[in-house]
Parts: sequence; C-alpha cells; structure tokens
Amino acid sequence: MNKFKFKQSIPLMVMNILIAVLAIVGAVFNIINLVKFADNAGRTIAFIILLLVCLVMLAFAVWIYFFSYYLIEEDGFKLIFGPIKNVVDVSAITEICLYKGKDSLVVYFGEENYQIILIKKEDYDAFYNAVKSINEKVFYNVKNDVENTPVK
Repeated sequence: MNKFKFKQSIPLMVMNILIAVLAIVGAVFNIINLVKFADNAGRTIAFIILLLVCLVMLAFAVWIYFFSYYLIEEDGFKLIFGPIKNVVDVSAITEICLYKGKDSLVVYFGEENYQIILIKKEDYDAFYNAVKSINEKVFYNVKNDVENTPVK
C-alpha cells in the first residue's frame, strides 16, 4: 500500500477554511440563541437543527482537509477526497506524464481519460514507482510543453 497526501490548492484551502470558520461562527451563534430563547420550543428546535447543520459542515471541512489522499494498491488506484472515493484499476493506467511547464503530474487511462495528481513534487518519482510495481506496462514521460498540459 502506497499512500500519497493530496496537496490542496490555494482556492480549495481558502474554501475549506471559509467553510470551517462559517460553521464555527454559526455554531456559536446557535448555541447563544439556544440559551437565550430556551423557553420558546419552536425556536429551540430550529436552533438545534441549525447547530447540527453547522457541525456537519465543520466535520465535512475537517474530513476533506485531513483525509484526502491517493492510495495505490493491488486492487486499484484510489482517490480518497474526504467522503468522496474514486477507484480505477491500476492496469488501466497507460502513462504518467510530468508537464514541467506547469509542474503537473498527470495519469492517463488510455487516450482520452486522465487525472491530474496533486501531490508534493518530491513524491512524483515514488508515485510512479508505486504504480510501476503493480503495472509494468506504464511508462513515465516528461514534457516541457505548456500549451498541451491538461487543465487543472
């Protein structure tokens, strides 16, 4: 089993932090209102529901931040992005290409399908070696071409 931590892009990190902050602010607001309006059953139920929504949002943000990674095993190449999981057969991987112009590592599954891999630069070779240990047919290609780099 080879595990590679998902490298979060700046927009994703900002969105994740924003969701976490809004969830915390919402939870605090709802707790204050729960105490303030404890005698009103209708409001209490509404604030409890909103508090639960805020806690679920916070859990989701934490889940994505801390539990997003790529996993390469005999039974598949897995992308775990918090609660979202995608599994592809390792034998379907035909090429791993490093586009130096945009510093993008791309895994190709045949001619048309590809996945941009967001990991640390230092892990590029280890990632290729992990795939190569399971699928001998895959080859590693380095290109300097910026124009034909797949879009992130």
